[in-house]
Amino acid sequence: DLPRALAIIQSALAKFPDNPSFRETRGEILVRSGRSQEAVGDLEFALPLVASKRAAHTALAEAYRSLGLRDLASEHGRLAKESQ
Repeated sequence: DLPRALAIIQSALAKFPDNPSFRETRGEILVRSGRSQEAVGDLEFALPLVASKRAAHTALAEAYRSLGLRDLASEHGRLAKESQ
């Protein structure tokens, strides 16, 4: 239920707007909701700050692919495979 998940994470981000895990989660939800342009900001914010980078790279690859940015999508796809 993506709308419900987005409402929950928005509530958490209202209290903790700079939490990288919450921003990553919102980015993943936005990608799955077809809102890739919005997702990129959250995912790029979270990427250097989260311990496990695989999910963020995977979501960024999907977001960039849907935006027609093939080179960025390929790079993040490669980095996702190399990440833990």
